[in-house]
Amino acid sequence: MLKKIVLLSSFLILSACTTSPEGVSSEQFAENAKVTKGYNSVEVVGEKIRPINITEKNGLVVMKADSSLVLKIGEAQTSTLLINLQFIDNYQRYNFATINETTQKIKSRKKSVRQCDDQCSVTQYMILEVATEDVFEARSKGLLFSINSNEKSTDFMFKLPANYIDGLFKRYEAEGNVSSKKSNIVETSIEQTKAVEMSQYWFSKLDEQEQILFSTWAIKASKNKTAIDEGSKELDKLHYWYQEATLQEQQKLRVWSVENMK
Repeated sequence: MLKKIVLLSSFLILSACTTSPEGVSSEQFAENAKVTKGYNSVEVVGEKIRPINITEKNGLVVMKADSSLVLKIGEAQTSTLLINLQFIDNYQRYNFATINETTQKIKSRKKSVRQCDDQCSVTQYMILEVATEDVFEARSKGLLFSINSNEKSTDFMFKLPANYIDGLFKRYEAEGNVSSKKSNIVETSIEQTKAVEMSQYWFSKLDEQEQILFSTWAIKASKNKTAIDEGSKELDKLHYWYQEATLQEQQKLRVWSVENMK
């Protein structure tokens, strides 16, 4: 009995290091995020939280899960999700993840740990890649992801809540408001060619939802040819002038648009 109490106490102490996202505002998550700035990108690291566990598959027991999102904006088009997953040992290991219907091979941050007392458990330390455009889209609804034993299974299901993701973007946007005063961070000033000037003008005329729509589309279009969804006259004008800009101007406009959202 004493052994069980000690084990439970140790688990509670470990869990206390990880924040529960319930009841935490996006502003609080923004305050606790850490920012690293480079010449062509900004990295915002969120604090460690417990993702929402929505696993319903019988026989798979999550003992503990914590996660941290590394949001990367700029030239880097891929953000990073760090997961520590502790589960009842079932002689199975989890090597795949699915995010936004795309399956990937999980990378390991360090070797898995197996420990036994009254019951054996395994902890896997995972690195998942997530397209920054998918993080954009998850800002208002949260990010669903699954941890799987093979490419076709769906074993553990989790969700990063919207308030957590929104907090990281708010921290990024707050940093962007003072970026012009610093010399060692992302350069967001752009030479005012006609295409750039008109792109910025029409972007300022969009409402918040269309600004998000345009920024998400621009990131996707930088990697493959995608058509922008039909929208207002202002969005059509912005699309036209953005296409008139050079590739280098478009790259800087993508960063500028995120920093200047309403």
